[in-house]
Amino acid sequence: MSKFPLSLHKKDLIVWRRVSKDSPFEPLLSSYDSEKQILVASVDNLDGEYIFGTSKLPSAPLKPILTFPPNEAKLNTEDSVMFQWTPQGLTKFSKLVISNSVNFIEATEIDSIKTNHFNAGKLPAGDYFWKVQTFNEVGASEWSEVRSFHISEPFIVIVYPDSGAKWIKETDVAIVWKHNIYPAFEITLLKGTTPFMNISDSLYSAFGKYIWNVSNLVQPGNDYKIRITSLKNRKIFAESMPFSITEPNSVEEILNSVVVSPNPCNGKLNLKFNQTQIQKIEVINLYGIKVFDYDLFTTEDSVIELNISHLPNGFYFLVFRSNGQVFKMPLIILKN
Repeated sequence: MSKFPLSLHKKDLIVWRRVSKDSPFEPLLSSYDSEKQILVASVDNLDGEYIFGTSKLPSAPLKPILTFPPNEAKLNTEDSVMFQWTPQGLTKFSKLVISNSVNFIEATEIDSIKTNHFNAGKLPAGDYFWKVQTFNEVGASEWSEVRSFHISEPFIVIVYPDSGAKWIKETDVAIVWKHNIYPAFEITLLKGTTPFMNISDSLYSAFGKYIWNVSNLVQPGNDYKIRITSLKNRKIFAESMPFSITEPNSVEEILNSVVVSPNPCNGKLNLKFNQTQIQKIEVINLYGIKVFDYDLFTTEDSVIELNISHLPNGFYFLVFRSNGQVFKMPLIILKN
């Protein structure tokens, strides 16, 4: 059953039997086991002649669903373009149409495709549009939706770290990049132009993102770069702009870098952070019970406004969590 041509519709198959050449074929109670890829029928004995098929062909196929390339995909000139779609209903063959125009004024048509995919090979750079129609003995489906994709030379572009980024040792950072190639990469930390540390020897990331906890082995400096290299073609790589890596701030430095105002407050207060990474803010009462929390991630000078006016008047502590360290400040809520 694994090679049966109507591979998407095996669940519709029925086993038929006739006990002699003079008798008609009769349907048997049948079911398809998708895990074992076998068609099962119930019989009282094995005598007779067997066939399998569907009971009827009720209508033309429904509109097919396009699956690959995704809409507005970014592809490259070095890889073959594989088109894939999912027929809806019994289908004998499909037609694929590809064009550089959304109106399909000039288009390439590939008829009588007996599978649900087609390899178009390498295509030149440009914008493309495509759609699919499916057919059976009854008729043709409606055209699928129209999808687009763009082909250009292979590239990797690093989005972050950018120029002026500041990483702190033993904290998590997100390395982010854009690409249009097979998503297997190597990520290397450079110091100047010299490789300093392999962050990842082999990484699969279709979305171009990797979270790294900055190693404690890295020495502070302002001449670090990230290099991302394609594992499929090592000639394709990108390097970030220089950025700095520093030691974690001490509790005293963090306390001096956070400004809370006003204090006392009426339930609304402003928090200013000066070059300090804060991952979480909590408010606890005098009994040590947490009554409020707020997740955030600050890497540069920033100001946030907290609204804790739902809390009653009283004495509290603001608790800040920064890179594994915890420190707190007194806070008074005094509403009129």
